[in-house]
Amino acid sequence: MVHESEEALNIIEDMMEEQIISPEDADLKTRAMVSSLQLLRGQVYESRDNRPGAAACYTEAVGTDLTCVEAMTSLTSHQMLSLEEERDLKERCWEPT
Repeated sequence: MVHESEEALNIIEDMMEEQIISPEDADLKTRAMVSSLQLLRGQVYESRDNRPGAAACYTEAVGTDLTCVEAMTSLTSHQMLSLEEERDLKERCWEPT
């Protein structure tokens, strides 16, 4: 299982390197793809019981694309963030531009 999850992480990392973007310059489709890759990374980390790694990936997924409900659900329903971290994420993602 460890070998397969390591291989999955390598594939995801390679795909993300191809999609390197700055959030301001990306179109919605690219942002959704990067967010989905972050979500997948988080799921792999979570399957390996690496909750801090999973939380970081889920947080990045939500920060990249606010419509990534699955990442937000994982963060909140699995209680991966403290109350303060949840507030910080909310402020960072929903602050007026």
